[in-house]
Amino acid sequence: MSALIFVKPLSPFSVILFLLFSSCSLAEVDTSGSLREAIYSELERARPIAKYKHCVTAASTTFEVNELILLSVLMWESGYMNPLRKNNDGTFDHGFAQINTVRETEIMQIGYTLDDMITSPCKNIMAAAFLLSREIKEAGDVWKGAANYHYDEGGDYPHNHHAYKRHVFAQYLSILTVAQRNN
Repeated sequence: MSALIFVKPLSPFSVILFLLFSSCSLAEVDTSGSLREAIYSELERARPIAKYKHCVTAASTTFEVNELILLSVLMWESGYMNPLRKNNDGTFDHGFAQINTVRETEIMQIGYTLDDMITSPCKNIMAAAFLLSREIKEAGDVWKGAANYHYDEGGDYPHNHHAYKRHVFAQYLSILTVAQRNN
């Protein structure tokens, strides 16, 4: 069956399904770039990230995170709209990926500061991939890990975790819809 994949060209939808079960980047299977262009041009929440799509690809490859999951998180977070947002608990969310103040020591492990999270979208995206990769590996499940990026399921408010998971998955489904339309 896998021999057929190499004999017949992959449709954009097949590429998306393949990526769902792998850690490779969209660039590795969408060699013409047409699917990537469709995603970034057709999805309103992806358009502001288009300028940094090379950062999304590099981050997903560096930290072995599915590029479309990373993009789904970035699309939901919409941090380009408010690069520094104060939360009800007194913490702040920083940059494109809305990286919370409590993650400061974690991002320092890759040499970044909270200031970098505001001033450098590429560093912010790279830090998001780093954190997302750790959460996914720790959870042993892509969607639980993606939701733990925002709020740990074991916290006092698990509904925050589950709502975030639904929102990120909705972004992922919007990407699948574009892939199907461009099939």
